[in-house]
Amino acid sequence: MKYIPALDGVRALAVAAVVAHHIFGAGFPGGFIGVDIFFVLSGFLITRLFVIEREKTGTIRLSNFFMRRALRLVPALAVMITVSLVLARLVHGGDRFGHDALEAVFAITYTTNFWLGFFAPPMLGLFDNAWSLAIEEQFYVCWGIGAFALLRFGPRRFAAVVLFVSAMIVLGWRWYLLLAGATPMRIYVGFDTRADELLIGCLGAVLLSLSPAPKMTRYGGLAALVALIATAFCARVYWMSKAAMFVDFAVLITIVSLLSLEVILDVVVNAGSFLSNALSFRPLVYIGSISYGIYLWHWPLLIMAGREGFDDLFWKLVIGAGGSFVMAAVSYRYVERPILALKQRLAPHGILSTKQKLEFLDQSVR
Repeated sequence: MKYIPALDGVRALAVAAVVAHHIFGAGFPGGFIGVDIFFVLSGFLITRLFVIEREKTGTIRLSNFFMRRALRLVPALAVMITVSLVLARLVHGGDRFGHDALEAVFAITYTTNFWLGFFAPPMLGLFDNAWSLAIEEQFYVCWGIGAFALLRFGPRRFAAVVLFVSAMIVLGWRWYLLLAGATPMRIYVGFDTRADELLIGCLGAVLLSLSPAPKMTRYGGLAALVALIATAFCARVYWMSKAAMFVDFAVLITIVSLLSLEVILDVVVNAGSFLSNALSFRPLVYIGSISYGIYLWHWPLLIMAGREGFDDLFWKLVIGAGGSFVMAAVSYRYVERPILALKQRLAPHGILSTKQKLEFLDQSVR
């Protein structure tokens, strides 16, 4: 699979939505869909690489896959946690350091979603945003093993059926918990309640590999992107209503996931289309390439600024948006990019050229 700049454009829109949601709060509640887009894109990319590896080599090397994931995700996360803890200690003293350090343990072990979902901490934590990283990492372990079994030993159509049924089971389980009175946080950050979004991305990658592959309509991806943007900006209409939780968990998550998959498939299949060219706009592509760092840094910067009273909109924009962009750019240049040399050695042999390895491994991230 060659590098597709438009996918970084998709990433840029997703991370912009998340950051805007955390900066503007109730003024832009629909920014939560950025995480949904990340989930679908992650499931699609890792499965696409599994499919290509299976086609070219006849096998899937799980050890290499897990090592690639660790090299891509852990170093930048560890640097962010370390620097944030030092800054929090220097700026705030020891008042909240114990809580921050505890959250750091959950973050670096990819268990923040369990911490938030089952223990309901009384205050906003420095690393609360690591909940989505935890879900993805837990999914990588489960789907890595599943892909090894389904894609290596079985027909892809059977794998597609299993993925579809699994997504439906997760959706049904989310409905059950919702009707049973589970807390919104439990449903929102649960691996068992959000895995269907990643499964939908995986299903899209498998369907794309079938013969004949699904056909894309000419403007389907563009219409899906417009619908996603409209959803983000119109979410305020229902967000404050009593039906908000039901609409979000029971309906909207699935709709947003399917729309996200439509956009992803469109830019992959229809290279050179208007949508693909628009999402390949160089500033968007760069933001997408550093989106992991932006996601990592924006939340702790906003939390530390808020603790010091810099919680008006101006400072949120400067620190949350501007600060996270700077820190992400530095992280990408001095932490993430150098790691790609190590990841290249673990790329599936015989599939990609040296340049393609660097480009694909760079893109096949959160």
